[in-house]
Amino acid sequence: MPPFYLLFARQIVWCACLCLLAQLSIAKPSTQFYTCSWQEVQRIALHQDKPIFVEVYATDNETTQSYDLLFNDTEVSTYYNANFINYRVDYNSDLGKLFRQQYHVGSASELLFLDTDGTIMYRKIGLCGKNEMLTLGQTALSRYLLNIGMMEHYYQKGYRVPAFLYDYAYELRKQQLPDTQVVNDYIQRKKAR
Repeated sequence: MPPFYLLFARQIVWCACLCLLAQLSIAKPSTQFYTCSWQEVQRIALHQDKPIFVEVYATDNETTQSYDLLFNDTEVSTYYNANFINYRVDYNSDLGKLFRQQYHVGSASELLFLDTDGTIMYRKIGLCGKNEMLTLGQTALSRYLLNIGMMEHYYQKGYRVPAFLYDYAYELRKQQLPDTQVVNDYIQRKKAR
């Protein structure tokens, strides 16, 4: 039989492992940023048919540090992980230089929303809070889905974000198609907020 202190040490190690597992299981999700090349991110976005979200950052930038906290928010991370291919570009890197030239990025702390071809759909400069971050994502996603066929597809699947409903109703009206149900859904969602 092993000495008492060895049994006690095993119990401490076992408890420590259980505590570590418990911590991992309740860890808050965070926004998952791809770390591969820009070309690979575009390929993944095309394959998954998702728009690309890019945070242009600099390690010495206060806004970047605030965004780090925001991207650990459960609601923000869940939304962005589900709807975007997320990517970060260091403003001071070679890729950052390419972004400054190609996308006219003027400073660290720009948020870019691009389609799978790499075309900017929406841009935000400077800091924003949680609600604005979610609204930005919803607006960018609705612009990505502006193709009337894709909009109908997502509407039929139950997608009901107000920004999307607004754009969908606008497109239906523009093409002289029935829009009453979509408009009613939009009004209902806006009242619920």
